[in-house]
Amino acid sequence: ENEGFYRSDATLHTIVVSDEEDSTDDEEITLFEFIRWYDGLKPQPDERTFNGVIPTEGIRYRTAVTEIGGVAFDIEAGRWDTVLTLLGLQAAGLKQEFFLSQTPLVPSIKVSIERELPTGVRAITVDGDEWTYDAMRNAIQFVDLVPDPLDTVVLDYCLRNVGPVEEDL
Repeated sequence: ENEGFYRSDATLHTIVVSDEEDSTDDEEITLFEFIRWYDGLKPQPDERTFNGVIPTEGIRYRTAVTEIGGVAFDIEAGRWDTVLTLLGLQAAGLKQEFFLSQTPLVPSIKVSIERELPTGVRAITVDGDEWTYDAMRNAIQFVDLVPDPLDTVVLDYCLRNVGPVEEDL
C-alpha cells in the first residue's frame, strides 16, 4: 500500500501529537524494540528524529524522543508557534543540534561557525548562552540561533577521561 512512501535518500521526521500516554501493548512490540527498529531506519542520528507534542506524564513517548533524538513539547503549553517553527526547521534540514564524536570535558567546549564569504572564510564565535550541551545525546543544541545551510559548525573541546590532568601551579 505504501510503496514509495519510505525513501532511503530522505531524512525521517516523525511527530506524535497525543494528549495521552502511549498504550502500545508490549506483546506487540516493546518500547526498546521500537527504538532499535526506528534507529535502524537511518544510520546517522541527524537523519532521523522522533518528536512528541505530548503530555508531561508521557514517559514512553518521552523515552522514545530522548533515545531516538528529537524534541518533546508539552501539549498543554499552547506554544504552537514555537513548536511548529522548530519542527519546520528540522524538516527543512536546518539544524540546531550537532552531535559530538566523543565525550567532552564540558567546560572546555568552544563553539564557532565558519561562514564562507566572497572575501574569505569568516569564523564567528558563539557565546555560551546561545547553546547548551545535552549529555544524554552528546550534542550541542543552539538556543535560538539557526546556522545557515552552508555554514560549518566547529565544536572544539578536550576529551573527558583521557588520563590524569596536570594542574598549572
